[in-house]
Amino acid sequence: MLMSTKTVFFLILLGYLFLGFAQEKKEALPSDTLLKVAEASITTQDVLSMALENPSYREESILVLRTLLMERLLALETRRLGIFVSEKEKDTVVQKEKELLEKRISVDLGSDHTLEQYLKSQKLTLKDFTLMTREKVTKQLQVGKVIRYLQKQEDRIEVLYIEFLSLKQGEEIREKLLKGASFSEMARQYSKHLASQQAGGKLPILSHAELGDLATTIFALKLDELSPVLEYNKKYLLFKVLKFYPKDARPFGEINDEIYKDLEENGVAAFEIDQWLVVTLKRYQPQMKHPLLQSIPFLEEISKESPEKEQKKK
Repeated sequence: MLMSTKTVFFLILLGYLFLGFAQEKKEALPSDTLLKVAEASITTQDVLSMALENPSYREESILVLRTLLMERLLALETRRLGIFVSEKEKDTVVQKEKELLEKRISVDLGSDHTLEQYLKSQKLTLKDFTLMTREKVTKQLQVGKVIRYLQKQEDRIEVLYIEFLSLKQGEEIREKLLKGASFSEMARQYSKHLASQQAGGKLPILSHAELGDLATTIFALKLDELSPVLEYNKKYLLFKVLKFYPKDARPFGEINDEIYKDLEENGVAAFEIDQWLVVTLKRYQPQMKHPLLQSIPFLEEISKESPEKEQKKK
C-alpha cells in the first residue's frame, strides 16, 4: 500500500512539473505553489527536492520521472520524425505475445490449461489482455523504430568490445590479440561488460552520439583494426572494428519495413534505450520548465536504471 500511495503522489506531483513542458509558449507557470498554510508555502521544488534527498523516496521518484519523461519524449519524437506503427505490425506482435504466453502456461501449469482459463484466474478477459498487450507492443515498436531510424541517419559502426578493470590487464590482453588470439574468446573470458560478454564482445551497431566522447577515436580506426586500451569513466576499454555503415538519408516511410524486420530479429538493447533517452532529454532540455530538469547530471541519472536493478535482471 505504501508503494502504491507514493507512486500516486509522485504522478500527481510530476503532473504539475510538466504542465509547461515542450509547449510553444515560453512564459513561466503562474504559480509553483502546491500548498499554502498561513504564511508558509510548499512548492513543487520543495517536495521534489525532499523526495530525491530522502533515500526512502528517491528510487521511486526517479523511476516515475523516467517513465513520464519517456512517454512524453516518445510522443514528441514520433511526431517530429514521422514514425508510425501499422495495424498489421501491432497484430503480428500481439499474436506472438499470445503464443509465448500460451507456451509458458502449458509448461508451468500443464497442457490442459488454456490462455482464457489463466487470464480468468488473473481477473482478466482475453479482450483485456489483447488491449493491454497492444498498447505495450505499440510503445515498444515506437521506441525501437525511433532509435533505429535515428541510427540510420548517422554514420554508424559495428565493433567488438572488451571492458577491463585495470590498464595492465587491458594491455596484456591486447598483446594476446595482436599475436592472433580470438577477440570473442577474450571477451567471453575477461570482459566486465555483462551485456556483451556472452556475445563475444559484440555490441549493437553504434552511432557517433551513442559512442559519445569515444566517437572520434573509434571512427578513426580502420576495418579490423584494434584500438589502443582507452581509459573512460574509470574503466579500460578495447575495441575492434567489424564494419562501417554510411548514413541513410531516406525518409522513414521508405525504410519502415527493413527497420521493422530488424526489430523482429534483434530487438533493442536496454542500453540503447538509455542512450536514446539521455540524448533526447538534452535535445528538449531548454523547454523544460522546472530547474531540477535542467540539471544535466540529474538527467543522466534518470536516463538509466540503477546498477543494482541491472544486476537483478541478469
